[in-house]
This record gives sequence, structure tokens and C-alpha cells, in this order.
Amino acid sequence: MNRRVIATLAVAACMALGLSLGVTACASTSGGDSGDRDLITADQLAELQNMTAYDAIRRLKPTWLRKRGTDSFRGVPGLVVMVNEVRQGGVSVLNSYQIRDVEQIRYLDPRSATMKYGTQASGGAIELDVGAE
Repeated sequence: MNRRVIATLAVAACMALGLSLGVTACASTSGGDSGDRDLITADQLAELQNMTAYDAIRRLKPTWLRKRGTDSFRGVPGLVVMVNEVRQGGVSVLNSYQIRDVEQIRYLDPRSATMKYGTQASGGAIELDVGAE
């Protein structure tokens, strides 16, 4: 009987510790940025003024540039780049934009990109908000 009580208390303590660590970890994941892992803010971009959008993404959010998922008809779909919500092409387009001209950059996963832009963005999208040129 005592073993059962001790085991129950040990399990409860482990669960409480795990829950408290999980809450702490979730609260501290922003790393000092905006807290949105799919956004590069103007403040973050201000430190990288002499780079292209591609270089900034490669430095700050390199996982955005990795290909994900498969398309049974065409192989692995690529990311599309949307500038002010207009499709501009693939990832290579990011080399055409200097950070000084970009207000923010957002990543959309394949599901979100497809919901917003249709099947043309089934591999995901990178959105650049660019000021008036």
C-alpha cells in the first residue's frame, strides 16, 4: 500500500514539474523578437540594412528556405515569393530586394499559403511588405 501511494505521489510530482517546465518554455520562446516565429519585423531588419531579403532570411530564419512536403505530380513544390501580395516568382526573387526597401517579411506554411493564395502556393510562401517604390 505504501509503495502505491509513493508511486502515485511521484507520478503527480513529475506531471506537475513537466507542466511547469512546459509553461515556462512556452513563455520564453520569443527570444526577444516579436514572438511570432513566422515574422521578421522592421526592427530586426534595421540591423541588416546592407543585405538582400534572401540573405536576411538565410541569417535570421534559415528554416524558411528548406523545402517541405511532396506533391505526387510534380515532386517537391517550391516556395513562392509574394511582394505586397502579388506573386513575383520563386526564392531567387528574394535576391532582387534590398532590406532597406522591405518593411517586414512573413513566412506562410504550405497550408496557410494555399488557403490564402490557392494551389500556386502549395509549397508555402514568403511575403515581403515593401514600401512605395
